[in-house]
Amino acid sequence: MISFFFGEHACNIQHIFSKLVDTLHEGTNYFTYDLDLAIVLVAKELANITDIHDRLITATVRIAQAPIITRDRKIKKSKHASVVWQFSLFIAQQHATDPHHRQ
Repeated sequence: MISFFFGEHACNIQHIFSKLVDTLHEGTNYFTYDLDLAIVLVAKELANITDIHDRLITATVRIAQAPIITRDRKIKKSKHASVVWQFSLFIAQQHATDPHHRQ
């Protein structure tokens, strides 16, 4: 992995990150949130979410008082965040109503 970032692919990775940053700056249908002590303290209280990244994500949406779009069953099951759309349910519904989809 280290060689990937510093080897022959380093320029390509820099280009990908540059495009990612540009895309994030241009986006208007989401927000970014800095990781701060308040988020860490809320995450500490989310004991029934075992993955630290899921805890931080969930803590962020709780502080922002925002719903989350996720397919993570553990976040949904925790009841700590309002999940407004779950990917697997959406796909199942789309396939059920798509006349071109074969069962």
